[in-house]
Amino acid sequence: MATFAGHVAVDLAPWPPIRQHFVRTFGVLAIGVGVLLASLVPAMAIGSTALVFGLLAMGGIGIVWNLCTVALLPVAISSRLHWLQAIRKGIMLSWALKSRWWRQLRAHLVLLGLVVFLRVHFTTTVALPNANVTHQTKTNVNCQVNAFWVGGYENRCRWNTKYAAALETKQVPIITKVLSLLFLVMAVAMKLTVIRELDHKAKSLADKSDSQPPSATLDQPFG
Repeated sequence: MATFAGHVAVDLAPWPPIRQHFVRTFGVLAIGVGVLLASLVPAMAIGSTALVFGLLAMGGIGIVWNLCTVALLPVAISSRLHWLQAIRKGIMLSWALKSRWWRQLRAHLVLLGLVVFLRVHFTTTVALPNANVTHQTKTNVNCQVNAFWVGGYENRCRWNTKYAAALETKQVPIITKVLSLLFLVMAVAMKLTVIRELDHKAKSLADKSDSQPPSATLDQPFG
């Protein structure tokens, strides 16, 4: 406890050791991706017999899992709770505060390619056996639902990948890199929004009880 100019400054919990920090980070990433992949198995099974229902199931699983875990990484790293308890707290806070970042999360998922629908019309050159060439007009349609986890720092744009596939060509490296950087910035912005809202929640709880340090709110049940 320290005082400055007559005001009491509450000591915040120190950052966890570097080793613990990395262990928690990779543990959260493993849970976020692993649980999502395991959850998609029944959806893929449904899709093998009923494609529409399978796609709906994949999209629903992706949305719900991201809503449940968007705050998982910040909470797990900053909390002084045991790792499994911190995971549980991160999931609880993600769901409880989902209305505060739902719009930004929705935009993030859509721009990354949660649902991709493309219809491209192009002309290609076809080589004939007699060494001549001919021009062929093609129309390709690509409709997919992609489930992925943005609780980490997901920055791969499915729109770019599927667009190149629809055109039957390779991705342009410079465009791929620029999009990756842009979506990495978006992922960081998503994290900053989550941290800001968690901080607002902690401060509002601290205002209700002068005896409760702001840093302890991540380790205590929310009222």
